[in-house]
Amino acid sequence: KLTLSIQEALRLTAHTLGGLRKVVAPEGFNLKTSNDASFHVPCGEYIGLSHSLPNSDAATFAKPRSFEPGRFHGKSFDDYEFTTFGQGRHLCPGRHYAEQLMELILGELLKRFEFQVNGFLPALCYERATLAQRAGACCLSYRAR
Repeated sequence: KLTLSIQEALRLTAHTLGGLRKVVAPEGFNLKTSNDASFHVPCGEYIGLSHSLPNSDAATFAKPRSFEPGRFHGKSFDDYEFTTFGQGRHLCPGRHYAEQLMELILGELLKRFEFQVNGFLPALCYERATLAQRAGACCLSYRAR
């Protein structure tokens, strides 16, 4: 269950807002959108790729703004649906290691300590650099078990 919660937390708070890719094909690149609009991107221009938007697509994730770890139980999403670790050929090669390390560390913390949020949890803020961060401090208290 911890793995599912980690995946859901990563889906909701992608560590980066996206990536930039430079079009290097001399003839440019034709981009087709989900609503069948088409755009030509000339050589030398950049395309911005979002990690947050696919992770909040209601067509893939029912109630996309809610925390529901069970949505990952027995289901796998391709790297164009769950994009926290990148997309396609730019997918992070260390993603499995990162997920295992998060599970190990978080599991040990939860086993050894009790945590409590003091006050309220500030909303997510996407205005600082490329990180999805909280709009203010997250005050926690903890004690050893």
